[in-house]
Amino acid sequence: MTDTNDDELNPQRLIFGREIGEDDGMCSFSRGDHSLGDPITVEDADLLMRTGHLDPDERQNDGPPANVLVARAGGVERLPVSDEDAGRVSVRLTGYVVPDHRPDSGIVLTGIVATPTDDGGVIPERVKYEFELLGDLQTALDDETEPQTGTLFDPADELTTDDTLCRVWWD
Repeated sequence: MTDTNDDELNPQRLIFGREIGEDDGMCSFSRGDHSLGDPITVEDADLLMRTGHLDPDERQNDGPPANVLVARAGGVERLPVSDEDAGRVSVRLTGYVVPDHRPDSGIVLTGIVATPTDDGGVIPERVKYEFELLGDLQTALDDETEPQTGTLFDPADELTTDDTLCRVWWD
């Protein structure tokens, strides 16, 4: 996480390491060739919410709101590691930033990714299982609590669970 005073937090510098300009347009922080930055940590996403730069209720189309994605990513990140696990994982959030010069400016989270932290590491089965639940997160939440009208969202548009990458993403 970037060491900064919350009052002086620049979300674009936190996410991309620089400010984005008018020529940049919408900029994603995810995996892939079209991404301007890497996925962000759960800690950084939480900081962006606490400082008002990320609206907890903001969502990508019919995907889950930011506060749900951050909470679920944090839950996966805090899963205990056991002796039979092949290694630890890095859990990050993907999304995009619409620059300040546009009327629809803001930060939107679109998904969660997990990768092994060690070279040759393997994602533990319990992390893969959590991602399977994330793929149909509304059903998982309904199983945990009473269904809440107004917070419904669709199953993920993409779900990957293999030994080197777990990814859940809403378009």
